[in-house]
This record gives sequence, structure tokens and C-alpha cells, in this order.
Amino acid sequence: MVSDNTFRKSPKELRMNKPPLTSRKLTIDWRWVGVGYCFFVVLHLLPTVLFNIFLGLKSSALNVMPVLYWLYFGLFYVGFYIGYRSRDFTVIESGLAGTVYGLTLVYVLPNVMLIPLRVWEGKVTLIVSLFVVATISAWVGEIVQMRRERKMRPLGQA
Repeated sequence: MVSDNTFRKSPKELRMNKPPLTSRKLTIDWRWVGVGYCFFVVLHLLPTVLFNIFLGLKSSALNVMPVLYWLYFGLFYVGFYIGYRSRDFTVIESGLAGTVYGLTLVYVLPNVMLIPLRVWEGKVTLIVSLFVVATISAWVGEIVQMRRERKMRPLGQA
């Protein structure tokens, strides 16, 4: 016999009792790939372009390290935000958005980066490293999101 309380659960209670991640089918949410790419462009590329325009920076050995720091820390921040703000598990989506963003930087806007990548090994290394950084940062954002949700559960719920 089914109790009457089973059918009266709120959507929040139903969301809290999701099956574990290992039993869920992992699919790619392409909306978050697009949103992540837009976040990377607006929150990382736009400030980079404005910074380069206002300071008039040119490519040289002196400014390669600050550009790389800005590239990876900015990417980490945006990937973390994507992982933290999404409701579902969106680690791969952030990595794919980082890869598309890396392709944009390497092939469409090579002058924005201020890093001379003339050999294909450097381009591939940059794109793969952007995927790794975006994926790891989204994973950290997911962990913070899960811990926050666990703290906000009412007493008595597992």
C-alpha cells in the first residue's frame, strides 16, 4: 500500500532525493556549453581586449607571464562560476566551452593573446590546457555547490 505522503512531496523535496551520480545517465547539456562560451567571451576576452587597447601592449617576452596568469586564473574563475551556478553536474560542459574558447583565441583572434603561437604544438597544448583548467574549475564549483546545498538542508533530512 502506498502512503498518501508519497504523492504530496514538493518539487524541492523531489530534487533533494535525486539518485546518486553514478546511476544517472551523463549527457551533455549544450545550453551550458553555449552559456559557458558566452561567459568566457564576456568575462575574460572583453577585459583582455580592453586592457590591451588602453595600455597599448605589444607581444614581447616581458609580458607573456602576466598574460598567461590572466588567461588561466580568469579561466579558472569563469569555470568555477559555471560549475557553481548550474543546477546539474556541468563539468564537461565547462571543459567544452573552454575548448571552443581556446579555438577562438588561437585561430580567430591570435593578436589578442599577445603570445606568439606559431607552431601547432603550442596551439594544441594551449587548447588542451584550457580544457583541463575549465574542467577542474567547474568540478571545484560543483563541490562548493554540493556542500552549500548540504548545509542548507533542513534538519532531519539526509
